[in-house]
Amino acid sequence: MRAWDFITGLTAVSFTEDTRAEGFSSYESLVFIKFIERVGKWIAYALIIFGLLSLWVYSREKKDMKIQKVEIQNLK
Repeated sequence: MRAWDFITGLTAVSFTEDTRAEGFSSYESLVFIKFIERVGKWIAYALIIFGLLSLWVYSREKKDMKIQKVEIQNLK
């Protein structure tokens, strides 16, 4: 374990040229990390879409509340 690895706690990452793809200790961990990154990306997309839909529904509800208030005031 080198000083940099000890300080950062990154024992799986090696900064020599003889390491495998992207400094991962094994091919399996590389595949697992890439899979987690893909899943995380799709979760992020889903959360963005959910947020946009929530804003759209909120704005429609707010507009409907204004219309109902105006109708109630016109009836009185």
